[in-house]
Amino acid sequence: MKMLKYSILFQILLGFFLVSSCNEDFQLTEPWKDIPVVYGMLNRFDSAQYIRLEKAFVSEDLSARELAKYPDSIYYKNAKVTLINKTANKSYQLSKVDMSQENYTRNEGDFVTSPNYMYKIKTKDMILRAQDNIELQVDRGDGSKLITSNIQMIKDVRLAEVDTSFRELGFDPNKSSSFYWNAPADVQVFTFKMNIKVEELNIGTGKKEIKVISSNLLVNSLETSFSYNGKSFFDAIKSNFTPDNQIKRSVQFVTLELKAGAKELREFLNIVNANTGITASQEIPRYTNISEGFGILTSSSYWTKNYFVSPNTVILLRTLDETKNLGF
Repeated sequence: MKMLKYSILFQILLGFFLVSSCNEDFQLTEPWKDIPVVYGMLNRFDSAQYIRLEKAFVSEDLSARELAKYPDSIYYKNAKVTLINKTANKSYQLSKVDMSQENYTRNEGDFVTSPNYMYKIKTKDMILRAQDNIELQVDRGDGSKLITSNIQMIKDVRLAEVDTSFRELGFDPNKSSSFYWNAPADVQVFTFKMNIKVEELNIGTGKKEIKVISSNLLVNSLETSFSYNGKSFFDAIKSNFTPDNQIKRSVQFVTLELKAGAKELREFLNIVNANTGITASQEIPRYTNISEGFGILTSSSYWTKNYFVSPNTVILLRTLDETKNLGF
């Protein structure tokens, strides 16, 4: 039987874990088969929960790249997406929304960018707690068997602090700071980020402007701690600002962000990472925890806190050769 080539877009909208999209080719001996593609990352700290539902496609007359330009080729017309909180015994049907109308545009590429359909529910309209058992059900609207996936929401994570009233961070180019966080067994991958918020005041016009320096300290890591060299703080300031006699600057605060993902995300990343590098094959291996088709349903957690910088850090900003001319 003639072999037909399919092309699928694997795109995870995880507003947070740097897994964007990857193309995958595979072959089937059937002349046609409905292959759903489902992605979702539930986070109870987000204002809304989203599920992406698409389908693979095939044509003997048009290429996959050509078909990708047509919404009917990648979206189900009458699908229903439901989240069931089995712990709370509650069921919620999600609304089909065009993300391009909500200021979320799809990356340019082979696939049609508008409409950009996803299924949405506001978090305040549902019960969603740590360790709740969640089932996803997808009804394609054509009498086909339900597509399902089951996960447990992960526990919350937070930075470990000896003093719960601790509100300052101190940086010294000759010292390192160590950060630790709790790691429950169901939390298995971490992204740790630092944002430095700096206010600039133009003393001539009185105009103020806020600039933020963002640094990803860990991305999709298994580590539960991070050692931050204080020199990196001053290097970041130096490389993002230039001397200006009309500008006075001050560090408003430093924000630490910790994002954590469940075992499903770790398994997905392990499979993808195992097939990268010089020894990798050309075929990307597939991970799925969806009952039919491909994709991933998982959960994540988020923690963030703002810190002032210590008085000694301000003194160093004003006296170190690297930063003393920057107006702090």
